[in-house]
Amino acid sequence: MITISDSLKRLGVYVVYCVIDGVTVVENGNVFTNELGELEEIIRCEGDTKANPVAQAYRRFYWSIGLDPTKIRQAGEALRRRVLNGGRLPKINSVVDAGNYVSAKTLVPIGLYDTLTLSGSLMLKHSEGGELFLAIGSNVEETLPPGVPILIDCAEPKHALHLFPHRDSQRTKITSRTKSVLVVGAGVEGVDPAIVQRAVKSTIEVTVKYSGGVPSPIMVA
Repeated sequence: MITISDSLKRLGVYVVYCVIDGVTVVENGNVFTNELGELEEIIRCEGDTKANPVAQAYRRFYWSIGLDPTKIRQAGEALRRRVLNGGRLPKINSVVDAGNYVSAKTLVPIGLYDTLTLSGSLMLKHSEGGELFLAIGSNVEETLPPGVPILIDCAEPKHALHLFPHRDSQRTKITSRTKSVLVVGAGVEGVDPAIVQRAVKSTIEVTVKYSGGVPSPIMVA
């Protein structure tokens, strides 16, 4: 389902992914409050992630693609900093919360996509320039410059679904109508694929526990 361009492979990019069919999204945002609270306490005890080798690997990748990781942070680190700054882990719905929980716990970015919005053939590649991207929470589409690592649906290549590995699109977000979810763990050079595989497996387990569904075999690209 997902292929990766040679240019991104040379940068050490890979993904681990799975589809979970038959989910029931619970919208109240309080499905596994106890687990989130426990993780927040762990994050406060562990403190800053600067010395964490997984966080360092993603930071190196950010620098390699021209992003400043002290200003634009990957999801896991951003979630941890939110807690360390006195906030709480977000509560959105039972599927999104599962991805955020695992991302904050492992520092592996987890992407979640409603499969009904996809053609079934996806590619991670560098943008050619001119692609459109509508970020979750935004009402304004961005026009992308060349050279940005993006996930595209091959049937609609001019619409980026994800800016790798830190921003997802409004077009594919999980809602109460979602019945099938593509789970993607974003891997980069310096992060052992076994770590990303465990993160995806954990996301599957938490999602199935609280939202139901039947997962497909885990794939690596």
